[in-house]
Amino acid sequence: MGRRALTAEEKAERQRQRQEALHAKHTLELVREHAIDPHLRVIVDRVLPTSSASQATTATIGTRSCEVAEPGHAHTLQETTEYIQRSLPPLQSVFDGLGTQTHNHHGSFSSWESFLSDQTSEPLSFRKTQASLTQKSVTISRQWDVDSIWFGAKTLSAIRPPNQFRLSFFPSHKSNISTNQIIQPHGLDLAHTRHTSIGSFSTGNVRFNVIMFFPNGSRSSAPASMNSLSLDRFRDLYDDIIIPAAYETLPDHAQQEIPSSYDLIYAKSRAYQEKPGAGRWAADDESRTFRLAYSVPAEFLSRFWASVVHKANLHRIQTRRGETVAYYQNPRLLFQAHDLKNLFARPNLQESLVLFRDNILAGLDPEQLDLQSCWLDVGMRDHVSRQRHGQTLSQNDQNSHHEPWTLLWKSACCRHLHGRLSAIAPEAPVDAKYYRSSLLRDAGIYYAKAKSTKSCNPGRPEFKSPGIIRAKAYNCKKELFGVMFNDYKLFSSGSLPLLAFDEEMFKDLASMDQNRQRAFTPQLSRSHIKRAWEANKRHLRAISSARRYPNFGIRKEVTFRLDVILAMLADGAFQPDQTTHTGSIVSSPSPSPPPT
Repeated sequence: MGRRALTAEEKAERQRQRQEALHAKHTLELVREHAIDPHLRVIVDRVLPTSSASQATTATIGTRSCEVAEPGHAHTLQETTEYIQRSLPPLQSVFDGLGTQTHNHHGSFSSWESFLSDQTSEPLSFRKTQASLTQKSVTISRQWDVDSIWFGAKTLSAIRPPNQFRLSFFPSHKSNISTNQIIQPHGLDLAHTRHTSIGSFSTGNVRFNVIMFFPNGSRSSAPASMNSLSLDRFRDLYDDIIIPAAYETLPDHAQQEIPSSYDLIYAKSRAYQEKPGAGRWAADDESRTFRLAYSVPAEFLSRFWASVVHKANLHRIQTRRGETVAYYQNPRLLFQAHDLKNLFARPNLQESLVLFRDNILAGLDPEQLDLQSCWLDVGMRDHVSRQRHGQTLSQNDQNSHHEPWTLLWKSACCRHLHGRLSAIAPEAPVDAKYYRSSLLRDAGIYYAKAKSTKSCNPGRPEFKSPGIIRAKAYNCKKELFGVMFNDYKLFSSGSLPLLAFDEEMFKDLASMDQNRQRAFTPQLSRSHIKRAWEANKRHLRAISSARRYPNFGIRKEVTFRLDVILAMLADGAFQPDQTTHTGSIVSSPSPSPPPT
């Protein structure tokens, strides 16, 4: 019997598989061609070793129901709460009478005077020991992932079909980079180089923000609202560069949706003002970016970007001094995506990186990426497992073992980690910062990045010597109290004193702040503050009365150059049977016995 003829769909699928295989082979050849010195790979091996689970999790905090007196001048949460309540008048009586012209504000502040000015007899922070923990062992499991991706692209044609680029206008300033970055794609100081988002694209279920940098623009400083472009510069960029390039290179069906001028874009961005009674746009309004976004098929991006660069290189602006400046000359591109932990979470690093390669790199053209300007945040998370490895819990054990656990880094562990990282490449020093995210004195957060000097700058593409770029160790519970899409900003200690302001004070504060804003910001009033205060209490009540509690883990994360990671992946360096450093971890440590 003869072989069955392939259907059209099967032929197309085989052709796609052959193209992907050739694409993967080509990518590997490019990686090997551009990979930096092989001796740098030892850094990856040394930075990601598995420490014993007992070291990584000795700051484990037990269940909510277990509370014991703490030794050595430390107190339980309940004891400290009672002390504060005895020292202060009720907040209701302090704040409720404010806001009237007849109220004596000095009398309210005097209620706090003793508590705020006198030194406390004992620290107000807490010390949690392991004496409150069960002496039974717990099972610690580990997941690996890729968290953040930074791609320095040569052109927009790095986006491969069938993906589509979404060209957008007037992005929110929140899309700008405002914090100093040790990594420097294309050799740029990202936070201090003028830039703006020009759109986005998606590949492998990951949305990348596309940022356009202008190295010849005036040097800027944080915050992000100040390192973007002024409205005059946006007019030049849209009217003289991007829109003409789009109308010259894109097909009619794509052109017809794109506004034909800066004035039309500006009018569209504020079209809701045409409705009587509508308010003004706020400084943190992000929805405008999504409303003013237009699809550009990937097959037209090469011509479109070439036209953009050509027009940008020719464009000149005149300064106030009468000088002519090539402000937009030699524009650079950065593709950026964050918070990808759960998307790439796998039991070992090999599986995470293979998933990254097959889902993300398959949608990009490696020839159009500057591989030495691409970076990955590689990390792992440890959690207390709900079930002991290889065991089935008895009915008697299930209730106790299903209680939630939170893991925290001990401050001593963070300093130990810094010592290990510093010893890897002493010639490339690392700056460390230690934080406390809670009132637990012996629990901490670690953040380190390479020191940038004239002779040593590991974040630049041409740097070829060993060095740690960036490392973090932190706990994973911030989503409980914060909200990611709000940058984890809630009613905080900085807002609490505003409850003591009257309306005149708010007006003075607003007049000082308004002059610093490029966009309208809602004016604060006493009613606004009180509504925020009530909303914050609602949030805290919801947390304290939750019916279910997840396990919160700890995380360690290190930033690596993409070319090094891909070269090691191609050599099988992350295979679980080749290294014990990057595989799955299942351990059952017992808490240290309490001090006698």
